[in-house]
Amino acid sequence: MDVNRVWENFLHKEDDRYFSILYDGFVEPLYSYGLYLGFNEDQCKDAIQDLFCKLYFSKKRLSHITHITAYLYRAYKNRLLDMYRQSSRYESLDNVRDVFSIKATVLEDLMDKEEALYLEAKMNTLLNNLTAKQRMVIYMRYMQQLSYAEIGEALEINPDSCKKMVYRAIDKLRSLTKKSKTPE
Repeated sequence: MDVNRVWENFLHKEDDRYFSILYDGFVEPLYSYGLYLGFNEDQCKDAIQDLFCKLYFSKKRLSHITHITAYLYRAYKNRLLDMYRQSSRYESLDNVRDVFSIKATVLEDLMDKEEALYLEAKMNTLLNNLTAKQRMVIYMRYMQQLSYAEIGEALEINPDSCKKMVYRAIDKLRSLTKKSKTPE
């Protein structure tokens, strides 16, 4: 899906098909992102519905948005946090981010079940050695395939800081992998 083209068509054409394409393309990744942030299924579904209703009814005011994917992730995260605050169980954003974790399941289709489970356990062990923020940028960069600018916008940090954070996380993963291969 060419997100930019669909976004432009959504903004400028009176055809609900483009809204449906946007929704279908982002509902699952946003839902997963909400769960990774530690919110329950109902909160995630409600926030997605609120976000897309707001998009639909305010599309005339959204033409200035250049990084659509980052905008949707950021707006979704903010909506989830607003809902959480309204429920009077406010927790700091850092604590919510600590709940974030990445499950490594990419290899299940390529290898038999036993080997895939072994590799998944090893990857999760390695990822758990990263900070919550490092896991989040790795997830957004490699699982969601966002650019550094989009990640920076979504997480409200400088794109150069994103690059540095991804580099350091990968460097740490390499180092941990080398350590686990050396006999003791």
